[in-house]
Amino acid sequence: MEELRSRFKKLNIEEMGSADIAKSIEELDCMRARVDELNRENAALVKKYDGDEKYARAHKRAMRTPPPLTTSPSKMSAILKRVKGKVDGMVLSNSGIIGNKSYFQRGISRILAESCKAGSVKCDAAQITGLASYIASEYVDERGKAA
Repeated sequence: MEELRSRFKKLNIEEMGSADIAKSIEELDCMRARVDELNRENAALVKKYDGDEKYARAHKRAMRTPPPLTTSPSKMSAILKRVKGKVDGMVLSNSGIIGNKSYFQRGISRILAESCKAGSVKCDAAQITGLASYIASEYVDERGKAA
């Protein structure tokens, strides 16, 4: 989107010739194709997590934050699906747990570490803490929006 804004700021459409307009249209079509592909990939990722956008965002963040827990998207998906099931269960059994973010985050850290171990993925405390903090924040933010 930012690329599109900057492109329009640079253009002076009133002074453009037909060749320049055709070139700009072609560039915009390429941008639109990239956006459509990104949207398709994002929708597929959200579908992997049963429509839960929190975990799709966590997946993308975990894959791009150096060093990633794993470089395998399928292993990351398996880890986060296990985490999602357990954390959602934890929240369903005690919805007030989200109100105590530090306690909630520690619980997510424990679940995440267990999930990594179950998936034979080696991870360090910083990776677990960072991702658990992000996931906890996602739940807290979602709760804030629902209220």
